[in-house]
Amino acid sequence: SGLTGDGIQIDVDIGDADGANQIMIIGNRIENNTGFGVLVETTGTAVENSFLKMTDNFIQNNVAGGADIKGLIVTLENNGFTLNRGVGAVRLRFQNAINRLVTMRNNAFENNEPGALDIQAANNAIIEQNECLQSSAPVVAYTRCFTLAGGGGSTANVVFRNTFIRVRADANPHTAFEIGADADTTVIENTIWDQYDAAGQTRLS
Repeated sequence: SGLTGDGIQIDVDIGDADGANQIMIIGNRIENNTGFGVLVETTGTAVENSFLKMTDNFIQNNVAGGADIKGLIVTLENNGFTLNRGVGAVRLRFQNAINRLVTMRNNAFENNEPGALDIQAANNAIIEQNECLQSSAPVVAYTRCFTLAGGGGSTANVVFRNTFIRVRADANPHTAFEIGADADTTVIENTIWDQYDAAGQTRLS
C-alpha cells in the first residue's frame, strides 16, 4: 500500500520464451500506489506469463490502473477493483503476442476511470458474472465499461455473459460495450441494465 511504483510487479525477462509459469495472487489488499496495483509484463525475449491466477483481491486507488496484464491462461475471479485510474480497472495489454484462454468471473468493477476492462488483444475469453458500477463523482472521468480491440491489437471469440451494469445518468458521453474494428466474433448476452440509457449513453458501439 502507498508505494511509489507498482504494488506487485511481475517482470519476465530471461529464460524460456514462454515466460513464467503458475503465478497466483490471492487474498491481497493492493491500494494507493502511484503505478499499477498489479503489473505483469515481459521484456527481452520472453513472450508471456503463463497460468496467471488472481483471486479474492481488493485493488483500489492505484494511479496508473488496477491491473495491467500480458499472459496465457489468465484467470481473474472474485476480485474487487475500485477507484483506479490511468487504464482503468484491468487492461489485457497487446505486447509481442495475444492474451489467450482468459477467464474473468465474479469481479466487481466500481468507480474506475475511465472504465472497467480494456481488452487490447485476446483470443478465447469468457467474461461472465461481473459488474460495472460507476456511481460516484467525478462523472467526467467515466466514459466506458468494456472495450475490445484497442491499442493496436485484435480479439476473437470473446463472450460477455450475465453482466450487471449501473452507470449514473449524468455520465455523458458513455459507452457500455465499445467494440473495435479488429474484434472478431464477440457475444454479449444476458446483460442486466440496472441503470443506463440516459442521454449520451450508448449500450453498444
